[in-house]
Amino acid sequence: MIEDIIPVISEKLEGEIVSTKPLSGGSISSAYLINTTQAQFFIKINSADSAIEMFHAEQKGLEAIEYTDTIAVPHVHLVGTHNENAYILMDYVESKRPTPSDYGKLGEKLAMLHQIKADKFGFSSDNFIGSLPQSNNTHGNWSEFYWSERISPQFELAMEKELLRSEEIPSIEQFINIFNSVTSNVEPSILHGDLWGGNYLISKEGTPF
Repeated sequence: MIEDIIPVISEKLEGEIVSTKPLSGGSISSAYLINTTQAQFFIKINSADSAIEMFHAEQKGLEAIEYTDTIAVPHVHLVGTHNENAYILMDYVESKRPTPSDYGKLGEKLAMLHQIKADKFGFSSDNFIGSLPQSNNTHGNWSEFYWSERISPQFELAMEKELLRSEEIPSIEQFINIFNSVTSNVEPSILHGDLWGGNYLISKEGTPF
């Protein structure tokens, strides 16, 4: 897979590609480290039908965070397809085991990100949660957004797969009333949206990404 794509991206990179190495961290995609004479890059490759849409959505999300100049993200260099394989190429960030102070820095940078306010809840385009499509239609209210764009689609998918019955699912009125009772004064801001242990790292220099 990587051998097929190397000639394509080598034409678009500065420096000669000298080696590649399989990596963990691609989650649902194959991931590799690419070493050139000038820099190191991280590439994910996926052959699923929706892979190119998924990578374009990932690029747009990373660029939205990068634009805030708060928490660091790897810069995306290329997104494309070759022989039915989609790929996304970005900076490679060498990581280290986090210390307590590193987690403190991560929290501070995330807090700075969350201070970037938006007009409405949602995003300018749809994206994915893993490989599942995720809609991001805008709403003026957080509870309505969370129900319509996050919770309700998962309930519908669970019913399609016969994992839940309709009587087990709360109504929109029930959900919003409960959610409003535990949240208040929620303002729209920039969020990562899929922040789990595999989606952050601390660079060797101590910078949270």
